[in-house]
Amino acid sequence: MDKVMITGGQLRAGRAYAKISAVKLAELADVGRSTIVKAESTDGIPPITANNLSLIQRTLESLGVIFGVNGEVNYKPPLEKEG
Repeated sequence: MDKVMITGGQLRAGRAYAKISAVKLAELADVGRSTIVKAESTDGIPPITANNLSLIQRTLESLGVIFGVNGEVNYKPPLEKEG
């Protein structure tokens, strides 16, 4: 499956759906908080490296965020692990 090139607006929406702070997202994605802020600062393609954008996108997706090819953002909470 091809990766969708996501925008800063989608990142903002995705983080809001996941209900996490920029600091927490940075921690989970293993990037700096300033990278999150920079990525979310634009409505277009974020001015960060493709690798960092991929890390952020994968992290949000692991939290249930779904990025669509036409700019849409949806959310399906991940299933709780029984343990």
